[in-house]
Amino acid sequence: WLDTDASDKLRQEFDSILDWPLVQTMGAFVHGAWAESHETTTDWNPWIELFCIIEDYAERRRSNRFGREAAKAKSIVFTEYLSDRESGLTCLDVAEEKFGKAPVLDEQRANVLFQAEDDEQVLNIWQHLLNGSDAHALVDPFAYRRAAISASRLGRRTEAISIFRTGANCVEPEGFALTRFGLLVDCALVELQDSRVRDAAETLASAVLALPADAGAEGGERWEPVQRAAVEVCRCIENSLWKPADAGAKFDVGFASSPSRKLEKTEPGQ
Repeated sequence: WLDTDASDKLRQEFDSILDWPLVQTMGAFVHGAWAESHETTTDWNPWIELFCIIEDYAERRRSNRFGREAAKAKSIVFTEYLSDRESGLTCLDVAEEKFGKAPVLDEQRANVLFQAEDDEQVLNIWQHLLNGSDAHALVDPFAYRRAAISASRLGRRTEAISIFRTGANCVEPEGFALTRFGLLVDCALVELQDSRVRDAAETLASAVLALPADAGAEGGERWEPVQRAAVEVCRCIENSLWKPADAGAKFDVGFASSPSRKLEKTEPGQ
């Protein structure tokens, strides 16, 4: 319909809303659900073909934002599901030539490099994004998460703490409480690793106090994993004072805020 029946005005209006913060935030939310439902998918050719069709439409109809989003999605499939980072980067290079540079492509380029643990490059791109004129458009909390983990892996903990906290504050707590809480739990863990024990305790306490009522339900598949992560960080904070030898966490920075964190089994009373 968009290609054959819509007017040029409607096509351009459709393209323009793709940059709205609400659309970008909801896109990240929907992508999390989409990724979970395709954990067992092995044939990605239909998806790649679909994204190519969108790119063709975008080029013909001058829908540059739509074209960049399709290229980003195709790059995600190549990088995260087919382990083909080279093709993932090529998608972005071609998209820049066809549709122009934009933060959405730079964010995905940082994601590809993050998967390769090229943390210096990830933070270089991140700094470029923050200094750009479109810095206000950085609303994807998982882009903040990747940059913060890269900073942590490089030992740049002050930077990691700041990025985790900013990422948590960029989402609405009402609709994305789980994401926000996970980012703050990871923030507290980095503060603890940086010997900022009091800051870690305050971060964790304030995050817990801001939780919605449904976070307290036992055995919930959504909340149980991140709640256990928070308990583990709390244990580490206590041990840093009374049992320093046991103050190390059982998971790496980034686990609490991972969109794919799971438990094998959850049940009330654990």
